[in-house]
Amino acid sequence: MMTQQDRAPIDRAHDPASGTAFAHAIEAAGRLAAQDGNIPSLDRIAADLGMQTAALLAVVGSEDQLHRAIAQNAFVLLNDQLVRKVVQVGESDVLGQFEAIADAYVEWACDHPAAFHIIAMMPAREFSQDAGLARYEQSIHDLMLRLLRQAQAMDLLAPDEDLEMLVALAHVCAYGAASRMLSGDLQRWLPDHDMRTGARKAMSVFTRKVLRPPAP
Repeated sequence: MMTQQDRAPIDRAHDPASGTAFAHAIEAAGRLAAQDGNIPSLDRIAADLGMQTAALLAVVGSEDQLHRAIAQNAFVLLNDQLVRKVVQVGESDVLGQFEAIADAYVEWACDHPAAFHIIAMMPAREFSQDAGLARYEQSIHDLMLRLLRQAQAMDLLAPDEDLEMLVALAHVCAYGAASRMLSGDLQRWLPDHDMRTGARKAMSVFTRKVLRPPAP
């Protein structure tokens, strides 16, 4: 919990026009979510920031709007991580690029656990109602699908492979590896690796099992 001295600069910044108060609300919500795995209520966020709930509501508009802003911020962090990882791999290295996506997801979850928890807890209806969130998610989906099509053209996948299903499985596997990494379970199961390395290796095994020439 922040002390009153810590809160003072935030209280002075409660100017909706500046956007500073909204940014502080997003930061506080993410931090509180990381503590117990739940999306915090406006009352809890307001208490953490040392302000009245009504004042916070005037800044964020509504609880749903705040949740969407938090998720968008989390996706921005994830996309930045993806770009940094993927551009380091040669364009013709499909396997390397797919592994880079998995690495980026693990690194993002490890470096920004609050952002990971926020997206994981977002109700599906809030995604479907927000075009911005849908675009962020779809851009990642499209990148993975494009790489799988390239892999298929290179005979790394069977011609009749269900690529949409592979993308869905990759999402599930990445989420599982990241969540077990953050919970500490993965390190217990893979004691020879630290949590980050264990999650990255798990995703590498998944990728290399999927992207390999089909049996004749």
